Amino acid sequence: MLNWRQFPRKLKERILSPLCFGQIKEREGMRLCLAEEKIDFIHAKLFVLVDEKDGVIAEARYLAQGDPLHIASLEALCQLAIRKNVMQAGRISAKLIEHFYGEFPEEGASQVNLALGLLDEALGFCQDLEVEVSSPVENLESEGPHPEWNLLDATGKIELIKKIIAEEVAPYVELDAGGVEVKSLKGDREVVITYQGACVTCYAATGSTLSAIQGILRAKIHPELIVTPDMTQ
Repeated sequence: MLNWRQFPRKLKERILSPLCFGQIKEREGMRLCLAEEKIDFIHAKLFVLVDEKDGVIAEARYLAQGDPLHIASLEALCQLAIRKNVMQAGRISAKLIEHFYGEFPEEGASQVNLALGLLDEALGFCQDLEVEVSSPVENLESEGPHPEWNLLDATGKIELIKKIIAEEVAPYVELDAGGVEVKSLKGDREVVITYQGACVTCYAATGSTLSAIQGILRAKIHPELIVTPDMTQ
């Protein structure tokens, strides 16, 4: 029997107030992929809307009834899949879902696997799509200083940096249960970041990952930006 009181707060919140529950309508230029399962008392449908130009998941939703841990698994799965291409979404793992909630009850392992199976089935309808498999900085050309950079105050500049990291960096590091946050901006050029999750202990945090983040910010915002990780946390 599930012990509701021992569930992590975020897990209970997503079960009681889901963000991705519902259906998706077809849209022009988008491929709607549907997967469904009926096992014992569990009945679930997963809807994945994929941009046919680049294979990026624009929206993911589900309908489900039955085990609350299965619902929680689908909720995390949908939130993790959005903004990733189908190849990246295919790398979402049980460990990543556990990290999404901070922890996940052991008795819910089978429910996580069922949810991942639904995702695999849905992504199977996208095997013919051409998906960009390069790294986030491969073939990245500098766009010069962002047109608003010199017009923004310090707070505005930090918000712009956060926006670029959320759009261009987060979808990659989240696949390995990591995270990046902007701590401060020093002297208008030095961006201080902190790592979360698996990135904290990853050897690439001061190597390839750091270089990728700096390369993206230089290309999208300003060519003189320097990214420094705060590893003291």
